[in-house]
Amino acid sequence: MSKSPKNLVIDASIARSVGGEEATYPTSVNCRNFLQTVLDRGHKMVFTLEIKKEWDRHQSKFADRWRRTMLARKRLVYIKDPSDRQELWNIIESTIEADNDDEFHNKKEAMFKDFHLLEAALETDKTIAALDERVRKLFAIASKQAKEIREIVWVNPDRIEEEQPIAWLENGAEFDSDRTLDIGEV
Repeated sequence: MSKSPKNLVIDASIARSVGGEEATYPTSVNCRNFLQTVLDRGHKMVFTLEIKKEWDRHQSKFADRWRRTMLARKRLVYIKDPSDRQELWNIIESTIEADNDDEFHNKKEAMFKDFHLLEAALETDKTIAALDERVRKLFAIASKQAKEIREIVWVNPDRIEEEQPIAWLENGAEFDSDRTLDIGEV
């Protein structure tokens, strides 16, 4: 158990990719180890209606069992739909740079699809776990203008060498400026 468990926003990309004990594909194994460590160390998972819907649609059998265990241990933190953050979205959207309309639309769609993760993180411990590196980079670029999201920690359970997500969880999932969306000057 962690001394001070954190409330983590865990994207459905992890729920979809996690494999059971028989899994051998590296991403499936890394996601399983991440979720198991969340459970073992006493961390909690943040649920909004949108996050719940995504998990319901995409979770693997292992993720479903894990989530039921988290619920039984009272480790699911339900929050109401976060406050209206239209102003924040407008700032983020204004940072999208693209060479053409299709690229702009694709970036906007990717960011809008995961904007709810930022909203939930801002309402809790400002921590997201997700596999999508493209949208992470887009939000990091947006953080230059969208100051509100700069201190959000973003961890990818599949980047075991670069980020050591398991060690980070075992050490309390503490704030680490190297894991934030604030990338400074780009």
